[in-house]
Amino acid sequence: MNRLALQVSLIVVMTAGLMWSVWPLNKSLRLGKDLRGGVSLVYSVKMPANANSEAVLKQVIDVLKQRVNPTGVLDISFVPQGRDRIEVVMPLPGDDIRLKQVSFRQSLADLVKRSGIDAGELNQSLEAGNAADRFGGTDAAFKEKITKLQAAFNESKNARAALDAATKSGGDVSAAENTLAKADIALEAQMTGVATKGLSESRLLRVLALDKTPRPMRDAAGTIEMNENGNPKMGLSDRDRGLQSIRSEFPGSTKDFDATLATFSEYESVRTSLDDPEDLKRLFRGAGVLDFRIALSNRMPEGVNPDQMRKELSERGPAGAQSSVAAWYPINDPKQWGETPAQVDALLRDPANFFANRDLIGASYDGKPYLLLSTTPEKTLTHSTGGRSWSMVQASRGSDELGRTSVSFRLDQNGGQEMGRLTGPNIGRAMAIVLDGQVYTAPNLQSRIGGSGQITGSFDEEEIKYLIRVLSAGALEGQLSAEPVSMSVLGPSLGSDNLQRGLLAVALSTLVLAIVKILYYLVAGGIADLSLIVNAFVIFGVMKFMDATFTLPGLAGVALSMAIAVDANVLIYERIREELMINKEPLKNAVRLGFQRAFAAIFDGNIANLIICTMLILFAGTEVKGFGVTMAVGVIATFITGLWVTRVFLSVWTNWLGQKKLPMLAIVFPGVARTLLPSIDWIRIRRPLVIGSFIVSIVCLGGIVYRGSDIFETEFRGGVSITMTTRLAKQGEAANATGHLLLSRAEVEKRVQDIGEQNPNDPILRELTASTALTVGDQTSDFKAATFQLKIPNPTTIDDESKITPVVTNAVVKAFLNEMDARLPSKFKGEADASHAKHTFQLERDTVGASIGRAGIDRPVGNYRGGVALVIDEIDPPVTTDDLKQRMARLRNQPDFSAQAGRECDVIGMDPIKLASGETGFRSVIVLVSDSSISSLKSAFEAWDASLAASEWKLLATAIGQGTTLDQVSSFSPSVARSLVANATVAVAFSLLLMLGYIWVRFGSFRFSFSTVLALVFNMIVCLGALAFSGMISHTSLGAALSISDFRIDLNVVAGLLTVLGYGLNDTVVILDRVRENRGKAHYATRSVVNASINQSFGRTVLTGGNSLATALILFGLGGAGLRPFGYVYFVGVLVSTFSSVAIAATLVYVRREDPTAQEKSESDSRANTNALPA
Repeated sequence: MNRLALQVSLIVVMTAGLMWSVWPLNKSLRLGKDLRGGVSLVYSVKMPANANSEAVLKQVIDVLKQRVNPTGVLDISFVPQGRDRIEVVMPLPGDDIRLKQVSFRQSLADLVKRSGIDAGELNQSLEAGNAADRFGGTDAAFKEKITKLQAAFNESKNARAALDAATKSGGDVSAAENTLAKADIALEAQMTGVATKGLSESRLLRVLALDKTPRPMRDAAGTIEMNENGNPKMGLSDRDRGLQSIRSEFPGSTKDFDATLATFSEYESVRTSLDDPEDLKRLFRGAGVLDFRIALSNRMPEGVNPDQMRKELSERGPAGAQSSVAAWYPINDPKQWGETPAQVDALLRDPANFFANRDLIGASYDGKPYLLLSTTPEKTLTHSTGGRSWSMVQASRGSDELGRTSVSFRLDQNGGQEMGRLTGPNIGRAMAIVLDGQVYTAPNLQSRIGGSGQITGSFDEEEIKYLIRVLSAGALEGQLSAEPVSMSVLGPSLGSDNLQRGLLAVALSTLVLAIVKILYYLVAGGIADLSLIVNAFVIFGVMKFMDATFTLPGLAGVALSMAIAVDANVLIYERIREELMINKEPLKNAVRLGFQRAFAAIFDGNIANLIICTMLILFAGTEVKGFGVTMAVGVIATFITGLWVTRVFLSVWTNWLGQKKLPMLAIVFPGVARTLLPSIDWIRIRRPLVIGSFIVSIVCLGGIVYRGSDIFETEFRGGVSITMTTRLAKQGEAANATGHLLLSRAEVEKRVQDIGEQNPNDPILRELTASTALTVGDQTSDFKAATFQLKIPNPTTIDDESKITPVVTNAVVKAFLNEMDARLPSKFKGEADASHAKHTFQLERDTVGASIGRAGIDRPVGNYRGGVALVIDEIDPPVTTDDLKQRMARLRNQPDFSAQAGRECDVIGMDPIKLASGETGFRSVIVLVSDSSISSLKSAFEAWDASLAASEWKLLATAIGQGTTLDQVSSFSPSVARSLVANATVAVAFSLLLMLGYIWVRFGSFRFSFSTVLALVFNMIVCLGALAFSGMISHTSLGAALSISDFRIDLNVVAGLLTVLGYGLNDTVVILDRVRENRGKAHYATRSVVNASINQSFGRTVLTGGNSLATALILFGLGGAGLRPFGYVYFVGVLVSTFSSVAIAATLVYVRREDPTAQEKSESDSRANTNALPA
């Protein structure tokens, strides 16, 4: 195989492989939040004095990952920003994921219902006295249980009636109360035996949360079995073992069970994030709750019966197996408790025996090991101990007296005092370190610990890092800002729209470029298009292999990369055409010389673009950084495909096909070539061109000054940006093509500004008087639309962003509540109470009203007996019962409330009111919750209160206080805004300086670099001026016709400005490279050389400018709201760069005093004038 065949084969195989790896694009590529919807949170981190900021940020990120994403299955990224900030980016689930979630939840509900006895129906049958006949079935043993249950129910009913009679007669009720208590206990015991016949939802969810990793198989002696290759035989995972156990208990539900597992697998395979941005913020808010608890031992069980506690754990779970002095806590990572795999496996197989050898009390539940720890104040150090706040200050690597590596930690003053109180009386006992409710380690106390302590032992590197991370998490609350200093949320629907529009813009722009190339270069254009296809797949393939994130600006970067690739081909083909037409070279020689002569311009242009990409990657935000990465990959891919792939395909044309000609439009029709090769004396018209440019600059500067800070978007001046979409229109209301209600831009803006006018004394809301409203997407000729973007500046007197965004968002939602599908977070009586006690009630009476002490509520307690009733009054705005149930159900799926998953829940509405939507809302509600493992009838009150009442109160308060997340909410504190301004300024300044230096070195002339930078500054001024004037044009009919909005400087626009810098430099370099070539070895450029160089490059300038303008127009027209400002800036930038590269940069390199031909002509003219004078 010859060299050409090998190269062709390599290109074909490479392209096919890349196509296979990235197709379909929207499924295979990693999409940023602006293309699939997501949230970006920026938190500030408090740096200790003289701390290594890089190490601190890494440590904080490690702790947050363990808190939010311990298994690594969620697509949440943590990126350090600067010295003291962390950006957290998480996608939001789209409609397809939510549908799979709903399908799983419905399948699970059906399985639970069909697998057992409905508690409500059972209670009805017990009341009617026919439970044995209805539910006994053919199973004699179970029918006997039902019969005993009926008898116990009758006894309880009779005892209750006797107590009521004694109460009414005024006699002694103590005997009747004792009889009722005994009857209720007997009833509960019988009820447990019957109720557990059905599969509980919470049990299945716990099993599905277990580890999926297969475990080694063991023989009867406990030895790991090996296969023929000497590797361990792998058996079932913890999850599979739990599912197998459930399947064997309910053989009649196999079909439903398998269907539920199938829907769960589908949901699990696509779930990559939490459901709501507030869930992520809430997890950070509760991260790093560090406790210290003395572990109970067989020697000192603190009055607890370990065997009884293990029995209760197996029957009721950890929440239902608590005493007044101790509770079960799960082990975080079993691998940290064994020095060898065999020891770890022993722990997992038999925790009770494993921990007994260490004088600890252990047990297993659902395949997880647990430890029994103290819960009394004198045996614990928690954040509620003594009512004093304390914190972990620092955790670090140290060494003990033997020189072994240890872990040192330091507490604040209060923490040191409380630690001394805990450890002093308990020397020699194990003290468990508990983080977020899980046991990480339990070292023995060797002495009393005060403000600082040391954990010693034979630790390996992994164990050291593990312990430091755990203790550092305790310091997290003091390091991480309570709320994000910047937040950006984009809904999945807007992300999907951005993706569709972005891909369409890229595809159409590439198609237009391909068609133009074929029309102008004919066969050569077809060859270039093949190179363009290879280039596209190289870009997408490299991005995938890098696991780089594609953003909306990144898609624009792909489109621009295509334009750069076209420019490289134009430079090559124009050089080939010149060799063929002017120098009459044979085709093979023309191709060789064309590539040779075009190389310098292509190389210089690519270096210019790489300078821009580097600045974006170093200084830009996440989305724009994606643009920089994509552009950098595109520039390199273009350089390779333009100089190699195109060359190979041309070699196929000349060598394999034996062609002697390369048809092009300018060769077939020479008149086209003459049109693109003018004979203009550019130096002669230099002065008016420069003066005109100066005047345009002054006008643009005036517009910029007139706009002032208003030209900046909220991220550069601090503020809140909100995107909202109206609801579906009702009959008779004006609607857009998708059926959403149309509102006028002016009306929306006025209503938002009216909020500020109505609140002149509110430092936050009064800023809404300066707000602006922009339409997003399609709008009618009278400026009506369904989606609007609101821009609200931050108040100058408040720097805490966390106090601003909720107030602004809630005010906007409230103002447009009737025009949006949205809900406000509700306030309620008692939300600030320190204790939940007066809002939670035990459900132990026959009716809900009797249980909570409110007359008129006659609903039977039924299957919620032993559960909790939560009562909330004065809810504002009111809620619907269905909405509140959905909110609570959604929260149970989140990590911080996962222990409450599967609990039965119902909502009773009180104090109804008609809502604007037509639904019935309620100002008061009663929430009933039951959990088969925790009952007030059989659990200690403390256990019931902590595990059921308190946890459900927290969940309910969270659910009722959460509002709707809008399509997009971005907030930037003034400090973040200042940082972004500084980064953008540095990026532009460094770009100009690097370009100045590169041109100076490359062309060996300061004048070349100075004139280039002068032209680039002109380009920047005009682009900024166009942005300034867009605000004036946007409100006119012309602006509506041209889809020009009030564009402002945001991060995408900064990317556009830097792209214009790169384009302008590339355009200028091509002409200057001609000047350098034409002047030869001379150190100056004559007038004729400069004019000829500009005219010779004119064809390339027109073709490349036309292609770039087409790309810019497509990005502007089809790229949607996200790319429209970028497209606008790029369009203006291409126009002005094309002009300035000729009128300013190229003409200013000419210096008359350095041109000998000009001096000779001047002397000749002088002699002629002298000879013409009269004697």
